[in-house]
Amino acid sequence: MTFAAVALVPLLLLTACQPEKSPLESPSPTVMEAPSAPPGPPVQALPPDSVLGMTGTVTADNGAELALTLVVHASKAATAPDAATGSAVITDWCAGELDANTLAGQAYGLVQVDYTATLVGSKTWPPDLPLLLFPTAQDVGLASSGAAHQIEVLAAPPSPGDYVPHCQQFAFLTGPGDGSTIVALAGDASDNPPFTRWADFAYGFDINSPAGFVGSKPFGGVDSSRVSFTNCVATITALASTLGYPSNSWGQEFAPDRCVVGGSTQPLGGP
Repeated sequence: MTFAAVALVPLLLLTACQPEKSPLESPSPTVMEAPSAPPGPPVQALPPDSVLGMTGTVTADNGAELALTLVVHASKAATAPDAATGSAVITDWCAGELDANTLAGQAYGLVQVDYTATLVGSKTWPPDLPLLLFPTAQDVGLASSGAAHQIEVLAAPPSPGDYVPHCQQFAFLTGPGDGSTIVALAGDASDNPPFTRWADFAYGFDINSPAGFVGSKPFGGVDSSRVSFTNCVATITALASTLGYPSNSWGQEFAPDRCVVGGSTQPLGGP
């Protein structure tokens, strides 16, 4: 998942002392400047610690449009001082599932992924079209903040005691806003070389969230033709090439129903 001025050579004024031009004489030539190429999409400004950026647009069936951006920051050891905020986010959200001792003992790396969705125009984004955010909690520990909401989606209306652990709940954008996820990768800090596991996972936006229930209300599983992703552009930084890019499974899928790049980009499902 591209974007003449005419300079006329002045005609000589006819005077009494100038001979009249023959009707067969060729007129003065017109000089045409080469057409300039239309401006391309703006280059995404990425922070120094980023490994991947992406921009794109998604349009709903009611005409509402969201401008999307994504930034993947390089992994850090969960025990590093500059990862303290991310460690607090993951241990608070995943209380009873991941704690500081586990993060340290299993050499977790933490990857922060920032997402933005900016409304273009005045039409409201439909509330029944949540955008699934990658990476999902299918293979990693996940904690979200801001407009990135983790939602407990069950396969059937819940019975007493049914639940999805916080760390395994998928994250969504349900409309415009800014949010982040902290992706916890076991063993990432002790690999040789370290901090390369981020490249084994996919990053982006997808309408194909599995159908389920939030409480007693249906959620996800929407008709993917109700949205259209366009103008998807991924930017790989120089830092990424020193941290595992490209992985063996690296690829991208820029399609009408998704804007996803990275490792293992196959969709999870949907209608």
